[in-house]
Amino acid sequence: MMISGRMPNWNNPLKESNNFPKNVFDAEINQGTKAINYLSEAFNKMNGTQFPNRVTVSQDLADAVNSLSDKETTLLNDLIVQNRMESYFNRVDTVPQKNINNLRGWYNRLKTYYSTPEIFEKIYKQRVDEYLNKKYPHYYNGK
Repeated sequence: MMISGRMPNWNNPLKESNNFPKNVFDAEINQGTKAINYLSEAFNKMNGTQFPNRVTVSQDLADAVNSLSDKETTLLNDLIVQNRMESYFNRVDTVPQKNINNLRGWYNRLKTYYSTPEIFEKIYKQRVDEYLNKKYPHYYNGK
């Protein structure tokens, strides 16, 4: 995640103590350029702004993220996690035979980034189980 050839300055102290930087980094590694789209989309949804979807974090977006309160940073992080989980469901729906066996792992990893894993579980566990056991059981290897 680069801004004009350098790393963004996530100087908000909470970003060091919560899952926000780990989540964004994980999205960048596992979902590539979509990570910054998740960040800008979640920020725009929270604040009614219109940061564009890009491959890199603009300095304006980095400054806006750095100005968030602790509570806002947590909300931003949770929105990014939710967007990522929805994209994984879409990947399974698009190519179930290739992606269904990754769904539980994706779910388990994203749950660790959510501010309250129990709430994440209430939102997504039943849907994951339905995908594995009802929607695509013929592709799921049960592991």
